[in-house]
Amino acid sequence: MNSSSSVEKTKSGRSPTSCLECQRRKQKCSREWPCNHCQARKVPHLCHFASRKVITPESDTSTGLAKLSRKRKEDSLVSDSPALADEPNHGLSDGLAKLGYMPSHGVFALTKPSTDSAGSPTECIQGQSEEIEAALKIILPKPYTDVLVQNYLERANFQYYPIFPEQLRGQSATWWEARAAGQRLIPELTCLLLRVCAVSTQYLEESLLQRLEFELGEKAQAMTERFHAAATKLSSSIPRGKGGILQVQQLFLVAQWYKSEACMVESWHALSVAVREAQEINMHKPMEGLPNFERELRKRLWCILWTWDWQMSTLLCRPLLIDQDDHKLEIPNGRLENINDPEVPHPLASVALQAELGLHVSHLFQKMGTDYSIQLVLEIEDELEKWMGTFPAALRDHRPDTRWDQKHPNIPFMRCQLNIIAYAYLLAPLKPYLLSTADPEIMNTQLGSDLRIKAVDTCLDLMRTSEQFYELIFPASIKYFFIIFFMFDAATVLCSAIVHDVDYTLPKRNQCIRSLRTTQELMDAVAHLSESARLSALLLRKLTTTLPLTQGEKHILGVVSSESSKRYKTSASSPPNYLSGIGSSSAAAAYAISKPSTSQSTIPPTSRSDSIPSSIGATPYDMLPLHAHYAPMPMPPVQPDASAAAQDWLFMDYNGASTVGLPVTTAAAAAAQQPQQVIGMNPGDPLSGTFLEPLWDWDRLNMDLSHYAVPQYPF
Repeated sequence: MNSSSSVEKTKSGRSPTSCLECQRRKQKCSREWPCNHCQARKVPHLCHFASRKVITPESDTSTGLAKLSRKRKEDSLVSDSPALADEPNHGLSDGLAKLGYMPSHGVFALTKPSTDSAGSPTECIQGQSEEIEAALKIILPKPYTDVLVQNYLERANFQYYPIFPEQLRGQSATWWEARAAGQRLIPELTCLLLRVCAVSTQYLEESLLQRLEFELGEKAQAMTERFHAAATKLSSSIPRGKGGILQVQQLFLVAQWYKSEACMVESWHALSVAVREAQEINMHKPMEGLPNFERELRKRLWCILWTWDWQMSTLLCRPLLIDQDDHKLEIPNGRLENINDPEVPHPLASVALQAELGLHVSHLFQKMGTDYSIQLVLEIEDELEKWMGTFPAALRDHRPDTRWDQKHPNIPFMRCQLNIIAYAYLLAPLKPYLLSTADPEIMNTQLGSDLRIKAVDTCLDLMRTSEQFYELIFPASIKYFFIIFFMFDAATVLCSAIVHDVDYTLPKRNQCIRSLRTTQELMDAVAHLSESARLSALLLRKLTTTLPLTQGEKHILGVVSSESSKRYKTSASSPPNYLSGIGSSSAAAAYAISKPSTSQSTIPPTSRSDSIPSSIGATPYDMLPLHAHYAPMPMPPVQPDASAAAQDWLFMDYNGASTVGLPVTTAAAAAAQQPQQVIGMNPGDPLSGTFLEPLWDWDRLNMDLSHYAVPQYPF
């Protein structure tokens, strides 16, 4: 018997019998899991092999005697222990579980395996529970639910791929058949459908959003909150450790839902519940006797939970939920998706690569809080660069292989996701060299100077990749956490770097300021789509208007111009201005992409790829190059500054074709140009009670702006 399978195998590694699905369809089976026909039909979850048992008279007699002997012992136990007989769950396994023993404990080897030991869903009883009845009132009719399920699989599932698409479709069809027949519905599956609908409603494409809101007479935000509340109530009725994989999946979707709503503390706690539920069914360790598909699904889901844990721990400075020394993490592959070309990344490739990164650097990031040293920084940078070198060609940031982008739309998404993570973790140990908080002895060396340059380049790469990600998923998936978090994170780091650049020696300072303007316009353009975007845009605008800039740099940043930028798009339903009164530049910017000629053409969000001029050609993200074809940002005429000694630096415009001379103002002159009525600003004040409060360590950012003159704006 092969340890990785629950079926008998021959010396060649193949099952002696065809799978049950091929037997039902009367097809020739390859007798390997998943078999050729099940893979081709995309139903590996239906590919099961039955164990072939040969029954002889001797074995039949011995089996009967063993059963009779066991029955006599049980009858004796019942007669001697009437109290135990009254308890329906009086088995030894159940008793150990009630005492708190994990299924992996050695004492369970002495017991008879329970039918629930693998965490299968709870058995059905007659009639629907009150919780199920309440949930049925919330679930939409089948046509609408099917639309939401399909939308989830197309837009939200490949963010982390916790659900195998064909299995969910089959489970949904079975659930509706059971409901139509008046049968008892499984609570775990009902809860999972509600969670899927809740997350799907967060990522509706514009036309689908308008259609559902019009036909149902309810805003999408209210719908997703209603789905979430009903699922939470139903989930509380499911016993711990009894819901199986379905329960772990729906609990993970809780964490994903909270993250999309920018509730990071709640997301972390929801992740903790999902992790504990997974551990209750021993998901973190291999289990014998399970079907191959279930084993693969458990491995995938645990890898996702493990990856989320170390990343949230690193990004939010929170303790690890999973003891990484307690087990060996298995990295999943794409065997279920029938992708035979090794150059084509499977849907779980991004999560698998992130897990591999965690295996190498998670313990190093844990040390940064207590033992930050130059040796640790160099070790982390080296590990990260080696890891980035393992990316397949289709997921590289520079000159990626884009041959499969059209056929597999999840590949551009994974490319952006993976490279944003790479640049974010490259930047993390380098931030002190941008924020003037590193060891002064190292800062004054050539190594310190090189690390500062690398920090600037990495920060700009992070902002560029975030901008590409924005282009890829706008507007339906703009709630995806990576966009707002990393754009705002990189922008605040640059703001702090500019604040502490008192001698004007920051590498690529002008490019940093242009990137800040780009980020501000992106934030303003989506400020109406989510609360996290609105708060981020508001706070970033408040920060950028307080930076000590020269007059020419203010023109680049746009803080002295009242003319709206026409560079970035907003959805058709966006209000004209969500940030009026904050700063002097326009808040919500209209978006337009220019053709190679002088005319401009606005690309509708729902048909962006069809509107791209054919003369430009395909790009890694099936869109126009980010700066090559944008219309130049309108700049007001520059007046020479009397305090400037000379025009000793040049500014490259966004087309990269011309240079415009702008004056340089000394730091003292820049401070003298600030308004007279000023207040001191504490960056923590606008964060109180918002999603931003637990995300950033403002003390480490060293964002002290109190000694700068800050205009008083209404908030």
